[in-house]
Order: sequence, then structure tokens, then C-alpha cells
Amino acid sequence: MLYPILIILLALFQISLSLNVKAPVKTKYSINVCQNKNCVKQHCSKNGSATRPLQDILNDLLPPEKRDEVEVSSSGCISQCGKGPNVEIVSKTIQQEKTLFGNREKTIENARLFNGIDSTDMASKLLEAGLGITPPMMLVAACSVLSSAEKSEILI
Repeated sequence: MLYPILIILLALFQISLSLNVKAPVKTKYSINVCQNKNCVKQHCSKNGSATRPLQDILNDLLPPEKRDEVEVSSSGCISQCGKGPNVEIVSKTIQQEKTLFGNREKTIENARLFNGIDSTDMASKLLEAGLGITPPMMLVAACSVLSSAEKSEILI
């Protein structure tokens, strides 16, 4: 009597394994820029008192086709004050699994912290290292010139 039940359970388990297909839905990214006074002060002291916000620089460097996948926002303290300006990149992937008992979603979230992002060039390198996005060199140069122009306009 126990033997037929084990065979049925084993068959159900094998069916379950064949149905357990994971398909990634879309990965979304959040770039969180620390807006604590220490990080902001370190960014401004290195680049002049009236520099463009790091958030704006990162948004400008994002290619238009990536803007629906990446959200740049401000955050509170990331607890690395001496190493700032600090930026955290959080990736969130939602996977759908088809199982014997129906569909279910699984969320996988990863975070990486980057320190010392205090220039347009560093912001560009952050996008490369954290997201695999390489902004065109002309765009990086244009953002650098824009930051310099805004800084000199305030000083005049």
C-alpha cells in the first residue's frame, strides 16, 4: 500500500520539477544619492560651492533608452560619511516561477555601495561599474562643461 503512494508522490515531484521554470521579468535599478549634509558638503567643497547636484549629473548621463529601467533619487544617510559623496545602486529582479501549484513571483534585491562619487567623470565610471552603462564620451564632456559653466556663472 505504501509503495503505490510513493510512486505517485515521485511522479508528482518530477512533474513539479519539469514545470518549475524561472523566467526573469524585468530588472529595475534605483540609484540612491546620499543627501546627508556631510556628503553634499564634500561634493560641493571639491567642485565649488555652487555645483550641479550629483542626482542631476547622473540623470543627464543616462541614455534615454535606459531611463525607464533606472530611477535616480535622493536618499538619507548611507552611513559612510567619511568616504562620501556616497551612491547606492539597488537592483530588483522579479522572477516568475511556474510550478505544479500555479505561478508565483520571487523578488531578488541586491545593493552595491560606491564612495567618492564627486565629479562627472566619477559618475560616468559609476554607471559603467554598477549598471554596465557606458555614457558616450561627448556626453560626459558636455556634462563637465555644463558643471564648469554653472560654477563660473555663480562666481562672476
